Amino acid sequence: MPTGDSSIDLLSEPVVLDDLGPARRDRAHSGAWLSAALLLPGAAVLVGVVFWPVLRIVHASVTDPDDGFVGLRHFRATLQAEGAWSVFGRTLLWALVVPAVVTALGFGLAYLSRASPLGRVLGWVLVAPIALPLVVTGIAFRFVYDPDPGRGPATGIAVTVAGWLGRDPDTVPAWLGPELITFSLMSAFVWAWVGLGVIVFRTALDQIPRELA
Repeated sequence: MPTGDSSIDLLSEPVVLDDLGPARRDRAHSGAWLSAALLLPGAAVLVGVVFWPVLRIVHASVTDPDDGFVGLRHFRATLQAEGAWSVFGRTLLWALVVPAVVTALGFGLAYLSRASPLGRVLGWVLVAPIALPLVVTGIAFRFVYDPDPGRGPATGIAVTVAGWLGRDPDTVPAWLGPELITFSLMSAFVWAWVGLGVIVFRTALDQIPRELA
């Protein structure tokens, strides 16, 4: 006989009846349509912001202004231009070295912040830029690298070290000059983003037992 808890006694063994049954196909389809509708705006933004500009750049690189196909002519002209290889070198630094430095510093500081109080304090100092707009970071580093040794800490340190080494302080290049502008921008970028690496790695390390980390 059926019981109140949706089971019957068959040969003295309870058998539970499934009152729900398989999911209805129309419900599954409605859930899929809802998910697609929610993802559609994000997909449209991704196509418009990322894929379409990439396709336009690829098209422009192999065609002339009249949309005539020119193959690799633009690339050959670029490689032959004065200073092209210097630009490529700086691009590789930005694409390979800077992310590697951010990742390595983020992991190292995350590990130190878990192992020692000093590392924890240093980690918080570097995490702080995440809460600041990039404009504030740019202004801060503009003051750090100010060519005037009395205002720019980095320039003042460079002049002091030059004096210790017996060099004329007037020969020290300004830190925002053409020789060191790439280094200055990269250091500001690393300081602005290394905090994100610290947070990500610290969150991952906290999931690992301390004796295994």
